[in-house]
Amino acid sequence: MIRRLSLAISLICFSITVYAQNSYSISGVVRDQKETLPGAGVYISGYKIATAADNNGRFKINNLQPGNYDILVQMVGYLPYSKNVVISDKSVEVELTLKENTVQLNEVVIRADPNRAKYIEQFKEFFIGKSPNAAQCKILNPQVLNIDYDVSKSLLTVKTDEFLIVENKALGYRLKYMLDNFEYNSRTRIIYYSGHPFFEELRASSARRKNIP
Repeated sequence: MIRRLSLAISLICFSITVYAQNSYSISGVVRDQKETLPGAGVYISGYKIATAADNNGRFKINNLQPGNYDILVQMVGYLPYSKNVVISDKSVEVELTLKENTVQLNEVVIRADPNRAKYIEQFKEFFIGKSPNAAQCKILNPQVLNIDYDVSKSLLTVKTDEFLIVENKALGYRLKYMLDNFEYNSRTRIIYYSGHPFFEELRASSARRKNIP
């Protein structure tokens, strides 16, 4: 019995050691062309993992397993940034250089588009869907969407220079989505979009949590 217990403890310790050996980090600095950027938000796409750059613009995300990660960076006044990082057998250090968002920094007068509301509804239908859960999703910042419709091609194009934020209180999450591009061709009915998601849990009441499966 004692020998079995000793063997079990040894196996547990070995597993912990192996896990520790295979756990790595992604660290680095966030900057623009001139200086480091303290407070920049750093996210890992597809995971609930995030941190913020310190006073020196440096960040570190620990306890990562070998794999392929998309790093997302958000900073007011700068364009969203993404970088693919591969961890194989050692920790990785990167330098993330952001570009200023000239649209935010300069005052721009945009001509009102009478069809904008219709195009946003089309975008929501194809991007979020029409399921009961989708019906409870809300885009919190539709004003960041840059919409263009090419009549000759019947092509709706949607882009954004900021994270698109979608909230679903029913399921208890907020989605930050770095939308690279969205296209819908009403002639061929082909839909294409690409981007990087990041999920955050919403603080819900205990009663609401009990109702969520």
